[in-house]
Amino acid sequence: MDRVIVQSIIRMARDLNLLTIAEGVEDARLPELLFSMGCDQAQGYLIARPLPADELEAWFEHYRPAPCTDTGQAPVSLNHGNGSE
Repeated sequence: MDRVIVQSIIRMARDLNLLTIAEGVEDARLPELLFSMGCDQAQGYLIARPLPADELEAWFEHYRPAPCTDTGQAPVSLNHGNGSE
Protein backbone atom coordinates (compact mmCIF):
# COMPACT_ATOMS: atom_id res chain seq x y z
CA MET A 1 0.00 0.00 0.00
CA ASP A 2 2.81 2.46 0.85
CA ARG A 3 4.40 1.89 -2.55
CA VAL A 4 1.11 2.68 -4.33
CA ILE A 5 0.75 5.91 -2.36
CA VAL A 6 4.34 6.98 -3.14
CA GLN A 7 3.96 6.14 -6.84
CA SER A 8 0.66 8.06 -6.98
CA ILE A 9 2.17 11.15 -5.38
CA ILE A 10 5.17 11.09 -7.72
CA ARG A 11 2.88 10.61 -10.74
CA MET A 12 0.65 13.49 -9.64
CA ALA A 13 3.68 15.76 -9.15
CA ARG A 14 4.99 14.83 -12.60
CA ASP A 15 1.58 15.56 -14.15
CA LEU A 16 1.73 18.99 -12.51
CA ASN A 17 5.32 19.47 -13.73
CA LEU A 18 6.60 19.64 -10.14
CA LEU A 19 9.94 18.49 -8.76
CA THR A 20 9.66 15.63 -6.25
CA ILE A 21 11.93 15.31 -3.20
CA ALA A 22 11.78 12.22 -0.97
CA GLU A 23 12.45 13.16 2.64
CA GLY A 24 13.71 10.90 5.40
CA VAL A 25 15.66 8.53 3.16
CA GLU A 26 17.66 6.32 5.52
CA ASP A 27 17.74 2.91 3.80
CA ALA A 28 20.37 2.35 1.07
CA ARG A 29 17.81 0.53 -1.11
CA LEU A 30 15.37 3.46 -1.26
CA PRO A 31 17.10 5.97 -3.56
CA GLU A 32 17.23 3.64 -6.56
CA LEU A 33 13.63 2.54 -5.94
CA LEU A 34 12.41 6.12 -5.62
CA PHE A 35 14.28 7.26 -8.74
CA SER A 36 12.89 4.28 -10.68
CA MET A 37 9.43 5.58 -9.74
CA GLY A 38 10.35 9.01 -11.14
CA CYS A 39 11.33 10.81 -7.93
CA ASP A 40 13.79 13.61 -8.68
CA GLN A 41 15.71 14.10 -5.45
CA ALA A 42 16.21 12.59 -2.02
CA GLN A 43 17.36 13.78 1.35
CA GLY A 44 17.85 12.11 4.69
CA TYR A 45 20.33 10.55 7.08
CA LEU A 46 21.56 8.17 4.36
CA ILE A 47 23.02 11.20 2.60
CA ALA A 48 24.05 13.31 5.58
CA ARG A 49 23.07 14.17 9.11
CA PRO A 50 21.99 17.77 9.74
CA LEU A 51 25.01 20.07 9.58
CA PRO A 52 25.73 23.57 10.83
CA ALA A 53 25.86 26.00 7.91
CA ASP A 54 29.60 26.56 8.31
CA GLU A 55 30.24 22.79 7.70
CA LEU A 56 27.98 22.43 4.67
CA GLU A 57 30.43 23.77 2.09
CA ALA A 58 33.18 21.37 3.19
CA TRP A 59 30.73 18.44 3.13
CA PHE A 60 29.50 19.37 -0.34
CA GLU A 61 33.05 19.59 -1.72
CA HIS A 62 33.76 15.99 -0.64
CA TYR A 63 30.36 14.41 -1.34
CA ARG A 64 30.33 11.96 -4.25
CA PRO A 65 27.19 9.86 -4.77
CA ALA A 66 27.78 6.25 -5.79
CA PRO A 67 26.26 5.26 -9.13
CA CYS A 68 23.28 2.91 -9.18
CA THR A 69 24.00 -0.52 -10.57
CA ASP A 70 20.96 -0.69 -12.87
CA THR A 71 20.62 2.84 -14.18
CA GLY A 72 24.10 4.32 -13.93
CA GLN A 73 22.54 7.35 -12.26
CA ALA A 74 23.53 8.50 -8.81
CA PRO A 75 21.16 7.04 -6.21
CA VAL A 76 21.07 10.33 -4.38
CA SER A 77 20.98 13.52 -6.36
CA LEU A 78 21.07 17.15 -5.50
CA ASN A 79 19.52 17.85 -8.89
CA HIS A 80 18.25 14.77 -10.70
CA GLY A 81 15.91 17.04 -12.62
CA ASN A 82 12.60 16.60 -14.39
CA GLY A 83 12.83 19.57 -16.72
CA SER A 84 10.90 21.92 -14.44
CA GLU A 85 13.93 23.77 -13.08
